[in-house]
Amino acid sequence: MPSRIRATGVTPIAIEHTHALGVASLPKHHHDPFDRLLVAQVLAYDVPIAPADAALGAYDARILTPWPPAGPADRPRVPTPPPAPGTTSAS
Repeated sequence: MPSRIRATGVTPIAIEHTHALGVASLPKHHHDPFDRLLVAQVLAYDVPIAPADAALGAYDARILTPWPPAGPADRPRVPTPPPAPGTTSAS
């Protein structure tokens, strides 16, 4: 991970007590506690966020959108598991 941080030029932000407290003041647009913590951090530092979850766009945070917009071809491919023994595949 340190090599990716250096390669992208991002600055990691430590989780502070004030960020955790900031979560309590957020509207309940999203229920994932870690995502809510990220939103509290970006609001505290007034920095943009590039979320994978579009639901974070409901918060009053600056959102970075990818260009060109991500489509199905940009998503990682997940291998299809083999059929269970004794079953047949649908293909």
